[in-house]
Amino acid sequence: MEAIGLGIGIVGLAGLFSTCLDVVNRFDSFKEFDTESHLVETQFKAQKLRLQKWGHIVGLQGDRLMEKHSELLDDERIRSVCSELLSAIEAICSYDDDTKSPLSIVLDHRQSLRDKIWSRKGRTGQESKLEKLSWALGDKAKKMAQVGQFCLLVDTLHNLVPIDGRGHAVQSRSGEVDQDIMTNGIKRDLHTWLLGPDSPNELFEISAGKRIPGTCEWALRQSWFLDWSSSEFPGDRAKVLWINGPAGFGKSILCARITEHLLEDLKSPVGHFFYSSDFESRRNPFVAMRSWISQLMSHSTVFAFTRERASANQGRKPTREDIERLLRDIVTAIPGCTFIIDGLDECSSAGDDHKLDGGNSIPNFLERLKSIVSGTETRILIVSRDEPEIRNSLCNDEDQAYLIYHHNIRADDVRSDTEIYSRSVVNQKLSNRTEEIKEEIALRLAGRCDGQFLWVKLQEDCLRRGKSKMQIERDINSTPRGLEHAYERNWQRISLLDDKDRDRTVSLLRWAAFALRPLTVNEITGALLINDECYQVRVDELPDSIDEDYIATEILDLCGSLVEIRIPQGECDVGLRTVQLTHFSVKQYLLSIFLSQRTDLQLDSDLRLSTEVIESTLLAKMCISYLDCEEVWFSKPHEPGEGNFLSAFRGYATRGWFGHAQLGNMQDEQLMDLVKHLFDTANPNWILWKNQFDSQLKDAVDIMNQDNSQENMTYSSTEDSRALENITDCPLWYTALLNLTFMMDAMIAANKDRIDEQGGLGFTALELACGTGCLRTVQMLLDNDVNLGIPPVSGRQSISLKIASFQGHYEIVKLLLTKHIDIQGTNKDAMTPLCCAVSKGHVDIARLLLDHGADVEARGADDFTPIHTAVEEGHIELVKMLIGRSANIMTTSDEGIMPFYTACLNGFIDIVRLLFDLGVDIDISTQESRWTPLIAASNCGHLEIVHFLLEKGANIEARDNQMMTPLHWAALNVQNINGYTPVHAAVSKGHVELVKLLIAKGVNVATANNWGMGPFYAACLSGLDEIAQVLFDFGVDTNLPTQEIQWTPLNVASSYGHVGIVKFLLENGADIDIPTKDQQTSLDLAAMGGHPEVVKILLGKGADINTSDVWGRSPLNTAAWYGHLEID
Repeated sequence: MEAIGLGIGIVGLAGLFSTCLDVVNRFDSFKEFDTESHLVETQFKAQKLRLQKWGHIVGLQGDRLMEKHSELLDDERIRSVCSELLSAIEAICSYDDDTKSPLSIVLDHRQSLRDKIWSRKGRTGQESKLEKLSWALGDKAKKMAQVGQFCLLVDTLHNLVPIDGRGHAVQSRSGEVDQDIMTNGIKRDLHTWLLGPDSPNELFEISAGKRIPGTCEWALRQSWFLDWSSSEFPGDRAKVLWINGPAGFGKSILCARITEHLLEDLKSPVGHFFYSSDFESRRNPFVAMRSWISQLMSHSTVFAFTRERASANQGRKPTREDIERLLRDIVTAIPGCTFIIDGLDECSSAGDDHKLDGGNSIPNFLERLKSIVSGTETRILIVSRDEPEIRNSLCNDEDQAYLIYHHNIRADDVRSDTEIYSRSVVNQKLSNRTEEIKEEIALRLAGRCDGQFLWVKLQEDCLRRGKSKMQIERDINSTPRGLEHAYERNWQRISLLDDKDRDRTVSLLRWAAFALRPLTVNEITGALLINDECYQVRVDELPDSIDEDYIATEILDLCGSLVEIRIPQGECDVGLRTVQLTHFSVKQYLLSIFLSQRTDLQLDSDLRLSTEVIESTLLAKMCISYLDCEEVWFSKPHEPGEGNFLSAFRGYATRGWFGHAQLGNMQDEQLMDLVKHLFDTANPNWILWKNQFDSQLKDAVDIMNQDNSQENMTYSSTEDSRALENITDCPLWYTALLNLTFMMDAMIAANKDRIDEQGGLGFTALELACGTGCLRTVQMLLDNDVNLGIPPVSGRQSISLKIASFQGHYEIVKLLLTKHIDIQGTNKDAMTPLCCAVSKGHVDIARLLLDHGADVEARGADDFTPIHTAVEEGHIELVKMLIGRSANIMTTSDEGIMPFYTACLNGFIDIVRLLFDLGVDIDISTQESRWTPLIAASNCGHLEIVHFLLEKGANIEARDNQMMTPLHWAALNVQNINGYTPVHAAVSKGHVELVKLLIAKGVNVATANNWGMGPFYAACLSGLDEIAQVLFDFGVDTNLPTQEIQWTPLNVASSYGHVGIVKFLLENGADIDIPTKDQQTSLDLAAMGGHPEVVKILLGKGADINTSDVWGRSPLNTAAWYGHLEID
């Protein structure tokens, strides 16, 4: 094609398009921080391709317009708009802080009003993690906004000059998609912050999927359920419903049905958690709280609270105390929250040692949960077996702090359900029989099961099509009632198998019962190669392939109804299905069987080892034996066939052996010998295991970066990554990491010249031992002259004392101090040991360090002294102790932050009172932002502290560096340090009282900040109807604009789509047609924001539809320009 000489307008358009493409191609790429960033970058690349394709098809090539071009470009009006669109794209993609496009002016203004003035510096040593969090919660949003605008403009070009030949515009949702991507990305970051990389288990979905239609409805009609689920909370007390019953009564399926009902019926948030002995959650009941908060994130208040907490933690993994405080904030702010727990009794399945762990015990969990919901309108549902520890915790309510509803499931309750379930089983197994025969057999099953659905399922083996009706009925009648008898019948069948099949079946059941997590079919296939007597790996017995026939004949037929195959959501590969016990009670039965078959118990009787400990020890030895077999290392992870089976279990065994050993008997002689052999550097399998272990360690580095044992010390994630590139091959380091004290002496003797060598993440063996709390290992290392100063390789200080202090290992701290270790242990990039102890509330360790001369005024990376840290974390006992040791309560950080200010900001009223009584200045402000304690408390909604400060004479008219007063911040309701916090109902209710309190104390409601924004404008900006009403009643001017850009309260409310505020302003005399500095009316701003309901209200009140802004756009043009074609 040849270019033709048309008018200058067309030629100019072609040149503009060429320039535009150059700028787009240079547009800065996304930071490689998360999946969401890749998603948006992909969206940008796709739209860039659409732009190139559009230009090519409409006839714009290079800086020329081709002869064959779209006829629409000959229309001067269309060509002019295209030119504007291309100019806007060029401006967006070349946009920086010094040159702002007209398109971004409004966005910048709206954002600037939400930017919080005060922000504390990130702690040195975690810059990369803070950068990631900042990107997730701030910078990413800006980049996403640019991409969203770019996509919108490209869509508009396609709509204006279509290239599909149809000539009609497709409604664009780019702005909405951009906002959705940004919000969803932040939510995903918060989910990860709460839960880590682990995805929630699918037990709720699995249980709900197992329900037969028509079952479980009986509970929803019971008076105890109706009272518990009602909206009434007598005496403002929380309500707890405990449903319990024997094993096999379908409790999990019932709980799933109740959960579904509540999710559909209740308007308030509902969170659920289903425990299982198959998952790691069985060791810590508190994981339910994290899951609940994660599920409730769709609620704006929960989202805001969680985002605020994550920002305040600066990326630090939330502690249990953080989660409990966050959950308390949620249930206090949102009436009617409902939290559901199924299978709580299964948390006590980790052995006797676990039951003795008071921190993670079921009674402690229930006590903490009751404390959290005390005095709130919250529902708790617990479904479990009738265990004494649950009964005693729930039914012991001397203070009557909550209402308890209790129901024990009886056979009569589920009689109808067992009949329905029995019919479904019979219909599936005996589809060749008449309806009459099937009904007879179903009723016979239901009549003998005594309410136990599982008993019915276990009879499936006798429901064979080839049997006569009489044979089936005889088998049913001869089967004893109760699950144990049904299990016994299965076990008798297994006992009659030939030796090889019997051994395979027992091994299958062992792995299904005692694996650290459910094994996949691929993994368990590898595990079955191990001989559990001589620990040989029979690689030659690998199957040729894994398919449905293999699962049926080599797993299900052997184990009968004791195991089942579960298919993960969205997974179709048969090898990735998981092998699991049919029910928790199967594991209890197997424990009794394995106990009765033990021949070595007499030898171990003095150790009082449980059967589960013995089984865990056995699995640890089998894993080690597998790893110490050269043949299993010859395969690659994604190699098809045999290699895939070998590598699958190898991945599990690499770290799994240690997990089993921890649950087992570490002093087992055979286990110790196997480990020593693997850790022998002369063994070729040592380096193979080490390399795979290191690979898994690298995969987990993000988790380790957030671990409390490393937070706020010396490392950033960038440093961690560099450290992992040079991982040691010294067995001594791995011995310390895994706390293998039984072989530490031998490892030290063999590697004494490498005793100070750093391994992964830059830790030495001594630092690892101090972190894990292994006093014996620390003592052995110290006895062998480990370096307590600066390791020669790294040139950094040892952080052994800091780690031990942070983790609360008192005896190790005491031992290190006897060795004259540097008690200050700090440099410009680190916290002191004292600050480490104070940050975690370890009073005894802090006292010990002070007794040995720790500097009470030493400053860490954030320029905080120990008393700063104690106040920040709310540890009042430590605050008192530090004051008793002459800590300076008037000390300031490099940003001018005093402990008293921090206490007011964080809402610690007891500490505020304590410090005030000692004579602090209540009006002293921070250096840069000029925030006073009253401004900080007003901003965060701490009503009690605001009241206290005002009573003590705090300056109610104090202004920060933006001329904002406490009333501004109480009205604006901005809480997040990144300035993106959504306004939520709970906080706004609290701030209504603050505003009333400040007004009652004589604050000037008409005061304005640097932008000319008064408290009334701030309330309209944030959509706070109640606060706007309160301020209006005191005579504010509803039409008073801001200074620079001349926005009125109606302008800003229309821009944000605050329907209630818009109605309120119009009803109270707001001028509907006052324009901004850019001649945009409220109608323009509502159209630009895509708020059709506000547009309708404004038009109904007579808004002028024919106005033009400084760019010559009418409200209708503005709506089309921004892709809001629904506004017409």
